[in-house]
Amino acid sequence: MQGGRFAVVGVAATLTHFLTVVGLIDVLGFPIASIANAFGVLTGSAVSYIGNYFWTFRRGGAHLVRVTRFAVAYGVVFSLNGVVMLLVADIGGISYRIPLALMLVATPIMTFLLNRFWVFA
Repeated sequence: MQGGRFAVVGVAATLTHFLTVVGLIDVLGFPIASIANAFGVLTGSAVSYIGNYFWTFRRGGAHLVRVTRFAVAYGVVFSLNGVVMLLVADIGGISYRIPLALMLVATPIMTFLLNRFWVFA
């Protein structure tokens, strides 16, 4: 059950991330993929925290501890996403869609493990 809830929240967070990046770059013409991706990570992370705190892991109390751990965990994920986007898209000149797709696959795995065993443990 928890895995299913995490998947639903993850899909919502991933879609939020993806749509933010695509909207900034393709719709608004934002020129720097790594910064557009940073906004995507932040919006997707907000959806993830709210969904996982209140629905997936249903943890009450210790909100300050959990949100601090979440911020640290997602800071690691955010940094990894940013470095990959910077190296592959901005410096490497490869379409931002390729590293975005790779990170959108890797991120849910990393965040589930971090959330399950540390953030909401």
